Amino acid sequence: MLNIDRHSRKPSYQQVIDGISQLIASGALGADEKLPSVRSLALDLSINPNTIQKAYAALDASGVTYSVMGIGSFVAPGAAERIKAGDAAQLDALAAVLHDLALARVDKAAVHQIVEEVWADAQKSEQAQTSQKGGEQQ
Repeated sequence: MLNIDRHSRKPSYQQVIDGISQLIASGALGADEKLPSVRSLALDLSINPNTIQKAYAALDASGVTYSVMGIGSFVAPGAAERIKAGDAAQLDALAAVLHDLALARVDKAAVHQIVEEVWADAQKSEQAQTSQKGGEQQ
């Protein structure tokens, strides 16, 4: 379901948030579908249950999930749309940053190079996680 990259600069709780968000946005997790319990996900990922609880609390606060006391956490109706709207907001923020860089006369080639490096790094991380998942399934 999810993997944690221990070499990533991104905190584990944020990786959990991102992973669950990706599963929801892709349709792998649907509305009102139950998420794994804090304890079971912590065991699967070999991380502290408090880390999972922090991620679940953030997902609840953003309206992507909801919790039912004593039962668990569930995907909120409309969560995929909220996530996609957040992606659009991030693109808008990126556009604003690029606009500011252009006004500051930052070299366009340097910006392109950074974008390519970040994109390649993200793809390598994703491929490593996919390879890791494949190895675990065998």
